Amino acid sequence: MTPIAKLKQQIRFQHEDLQQYQAMFQLLLQEESLSFSNNLIMFYQEFRLTWLTLQEGFLLENYGEQVRPWKTDLAMTLDGIIANYLSLPVIEGIDFDTEKLVNWVVSCMDSICTALPNQALLPVLTEQDFPSQKEIEAKKRQLHEQKVQQAFLQLQEKSQKLKLAPQKREIVDHTIALLEAQLQGENPDTVLIRALLAGLRDYRGLNTERQLLAERLNVEAV
Repeated sequence: MTPIAKLKQQIRFQHEDLQQYQAMFQLLLQEESLSFSNNLIMFYQEFRLTWLTLQEGFLLENYGEQVRPWKTDLAMTLDGIIANYLSLPVIEGIDFDTEKLVNWVVSCMDSICTALPNQALLPVLTEQDFPSQKEIEAKKRQLHEQKVQQAFLQLQEKSQKLKLAPQKREIVDHTIALLEAQLQGENPDTVLIRALLAGLRDYRGLNTERQLLAERLNVEAV
């Protein structure tokens, strides 16, 4: 496919996806409790980085090195045009013909990219203004560690509230201590963690917290 054909197909796919999930998007917009959690922000950052990289590749492939200084601004412009049109069915209930949108977007970008090299415009944004994939991955790991620690603390606090005979108390406390040691280590042994969590399955008061920690650690709670 030519670069222009690729862009047209991208726009068609986006519009088709929007139509398929339009009811879900409208429901989410009506949800009063919807908030921008750290998970949602990082998902958006990662999605945006992937999408901008895709758009920049199309622009360079189609218009060459002459547009490289403005590749990020052009990708943002392209994304903005498409996003604004695709928001209309969800927010305003306005629908339109996909091929008309495809032709309009391609024509607009062609006019901009053809004229831009002859203008003495400085770029507004560059790729350095956005978090890199490496930075996003580091944030995701940090958030994951925080969620694991939170789940462990919930398990630890709940275990301390259990009314147990001395022998069982000793077993539970020792198991929790071993779990904590594993989680604080540089290379946690997932097999051992799985076994330790399995050792707590007979204490029904810990079931919810045990399951949560296993889920956060991506291990089976047997």
